[in-house]
Amino acid sequence: MMKPTQETFELLQTAYDFFNTQLFDSELPQCLILIHRHRGAHGYFWPERFQKTQGGNSESENKLDEIALNPETMNRG
Repeated sequence: MMKPTQETFELLQTAYDFFNTQLFDSELPQCLILIHRHRGAHGYFWPERFQKTQGGNSESENKLDEIALNPETMNRG
């Protein structure tokens, strides 16, 4: 049985990859997707919010954008 945290974030990554491929021809960079309760917001985008500790060849390649989703507004009908 998969752990709830792992399952949730794997589903978010799968969704991101799907929409990146289908809508943006895989042009979007990888990012960090978070679940965050923020009053008055369904979610937000914060460019270059996180700094990777390894992997990139330049300063810009070491930065990751953040996409935060508010779970309280995900099931709105």
